[in-house]
Amino acid sequence: MLIKNVVIAHDFLNGPTFTKDISLEFVPDELIIEQVVYCNDKTETGLGILDSDLNNGTMCIFMDGSSQILNCSYPLGRPINGTYTFSAKEIHGGVSLSANGQIGLILQFIKH
Repeated sequence: MLIKNVVIAHDFLNGPTFTKDISLEFVPDELIIEQVVYCNDKTETGLGILDSDLNNGTMCIFMDGSSQILNCSYPLGRPINGTYTFSAKEIHGGVSLSANGQIGLILQFIKH
């Protein structure tokens, strides 16, 4: 079994959409989103979502002041070598994407 952990951090002061270069030496069978942390000033209410072309959909839901151990698994089975886009979006009445919050993710890629 091969495992590679990737840490992603972004400050929304730089905008709600960002990219990350990820290159793996193996073709992973699975992506696990291990942990998500989001923090601003703890005055935001509601929820935001983070989408990515890495898993072709929503990666996680987040809220101000939250740290979540997710262990959400997504099948991959394709090479991961390139620049991937991540985009935060508001859920009605949710996180203000004009805020200065920071998000962090721990991703784990596994070849079984």
